[in-house]
Amino acid sequence: MANQPETPRKVGIASYEEMKARTMEVARGERRIGPDEPKIWFTSPESLANALSAGDDPDTVKLTPAEADAIAASKAAAARGEFATDEQVRMIRRRFGL
Repeated sequence: MANQPETPRKVGIASYEEMKARTMEVARGERRIGPDEPKIWFTSPESLANALSAGDDPDTVKLTPAEADAIAASKAAAARGEFATDEQVRMIRRRFGL
């Protein structure tokens, strides 16, 4: 992969409140994330700069083995079409007061 060109990453900058509102709209099914919308969000240009300047490789987020395993399991479940049922979503929403 060393010779492959970098894939541009789109980032967004918004307040915490704006990001939360956007996320809740998606969770409630009121909004769909478009293919050209940012997938990575920061609360300020400064926080973006800090993330890019942190660590040896600013393009790499260091994950614990447990985090990497959880992400792999989630991706595998999504690839199999396994998603939360409506009842599971309702239960989570009640649990977190959404």
